[in-house]
Amino acid sequence: MKLFLIRHAKAIRRIDWNHLNSDFDRPLREEGILEFKNMIEHLKIIHEIDHIYSSSLLRTVETAKLLSAKIDTDFTYHTELNEGNAPKKMLDFLKRQKEKNIAYVGHGSEIPAIIDHIFQKQIHTSMKKGAITIIDNYKAYPQLLALIYPRLINDQ
Repeated sequence: MKLFLIRHAKAIRRIDWNHLNSDFDRPLREEGILEFKNMIEHLKIIHEIDHIYSSSLLRTVETAKLLSAKIDTDFTYHTELNEGNAPKKMLDFLKRQKEKNIAYVGHGSEIPAIIDHIFQKQIHTSMKKGAITIIDNYKAYPQLLALIYPRLINDQ
């Protein structure tokens, strides 16, 4: 039973975003799309994902769509998984899902906190945009399998 924790790909920078629009609607930038697509192109393990769950913010939904299209699986977005919600409640939501291997596409501050809750201690993870953390047995006896950064794949 694997949990894939994925930080959304690079979005348009906040300083470049029209502040009249909500941060909720800030989209991915082309560089982020290309980096994320290239990274998932080289990761066979992502084909084990049975379902993708996402925050409902546009940048996470767009990242989930890229992954969903690559591995031909469904995704759903939920406001319970949005940035600013309590990471423990997000983890409880993910643990209630029935699929064997799931992915969560979320944000840079929530994912490390979710990892801390899974391992019941501070792990001090830093999630770069587009990064993937894979945890096996996340509901019982967790084991960190991988922490993959787009740059590691894309610089090869």
